[in-house]
Amino acid sequence: MTISPIKSPQEMILEQAGVPHLAGGGQPPLAQQQAALAVGAQGGFKPAVTRYKPDNPITGFRAAGSGKLESLPTTFDKDKITRYVNAYNDAKDQFGLPDFTPEQMVNRLLVEGRSDLGYNKFDTNNKMANKIYQTMQSYGYDDAAGFPAAIYATHQRAKANNVPFDVAWNGMGRSKETGLTGWDYHQRMNDSSYAATYPQNAPLLQHVSQIMQPPQASDADPNATNAVNLLGNTNMPQPTVGSAMFKKGGTVKPFHDISKVLIQKHISGK
Repeated sequence: MTISPIKSPQEMILEQAGVPHLAGGGQPPLAQQQAALAVGAQGGFKPAVTRYKPDNPITGFRAAGSGKLESLPTTFDKDKITRYVNAYNDAKDQFGLPDFTPEQMVNRLLVEGRSDLGYNKFDTNNKMANKIYQTMQSYGYDDAAGFPAAIYATHQRAKANNVPFDVAWNGMGRSKETGLTGWDYHQRMNDSSYAATYPQNAPLLQHVSQIMQPPQASDADPNATNAVNLLGNTNMPQPTVGSAMFKKGGTVKPFHDISKVLIQKHISGK
């Protein structure tokens, strides 16, 4: 017998209004929650107004099999994708995460159909995963801090069991909800990978590719080139765009130590 969880009146109002509790512990924008609750309190709902929509959407077409795409696009939260991929970038080299390509990231987005790339939680019994999570939080990441921690723990589990990453990512056993195994998920990732490079998904792939590249000179803060002087140490060589300081996967920590403004700019992607 399946026991349904008890929901609060607020949760029920939000569901009726079409504002879901997002996967991975996330929440829709506060303003949209408040609007839905206000309408619900008055005894009426307006789905077209209160249905959750990201403030900065980007669409992608998921694989439909046999080299085809679904006829209707899936809408993603562009800002959330930016935060999650940036968190991966900033932990990858520092903690030895697997090296994913932009195409692999987009494939995961499309297969999962979620802006958090399918992240739910990480193994809190893994000491290094906890350290990664805490480090990413100190850099200013919120829910995205757990994404690289989950990748690290999954990578370790995959190596220990001598299985592909995606087998371990979806669980080593059989899902009670879907009846599928990690090997089924791994096969789906392989079978769907063609969709990432189709022209219809070019905007999504371009966005992820840009996030995963080192920042260009036009993106750097004009004051960043003299940032070392802010520490009062004029004997150190000055950082320049393209140096190791700005290499892919190592951008945040120097920014975090020098300027809160720079790290917030990096996390938001704006």
